[in-house]
Amino acid sequence: MEDGTRRPAAGLPPPALTPPGRPLAKAYAALALGLVGRAFAVAHRVDPGLRRELADLPPGFSFALAVHPKGPRAALRMGADGRLRYLGRGPESPDVLMRFQNLSAALAVLTFSASAFEVYARNGPAVSGDLPSTMAIIRALGLVESLILPRFVVARVLKRVPSAPFARKHAERALIYLALPFAGPTKE
Repeated sequence: MEDGTRRPAAGLPPPALTPPGRPLAKAYAALALGLVGRAFAVAHRVDPGLRRELADLPPGFSFALAVHPKGPRAALRMGADGRLRYLGRGPESPDVLMRFQNLSAALAVLTFSASAFEVYARNGPAVSGDLPSTMAIIRALGLVESLILPRFVVARVLKRVPSAPFARKHAERALIYLALPFAGPTKE
């Protein structure tokens, strides 16, 4: 061609162009899901409100938060002793799977710029599993957010900020922060 560009031969498809990956976004999503999974497990031990919210989940019940396709995920399982355990990537077929349709929807929740309810309303996650259990998990996710995040962030992502006495809330937050580095995945 006159401008120096080459065209594919007639009848051949153009060369496949793959969009550039978003390695930093994927790394952030993996880190954030790992922290949320660990925070879920630790907060379940610390906060009685979270234990009440998940009390109806039977022993062996598992759930996962994942980014589709083939993205990071965090899974948790209710143990026989009634404790919630973080499993890392966890089982391939959990009882409830909340799968964000794309990385952008996951980042909206994981950067706390939108609530899980808002992203759910915009068809961000696809959910497979029992609906009452799914709703309990979403409510529990809000409780975990309220425990680990400052009030001004929680006020942006939750319709109603759960009330708790100042001293208790900050003591629970401190316990969660102190336990997070030690709350690695457990064996299934």
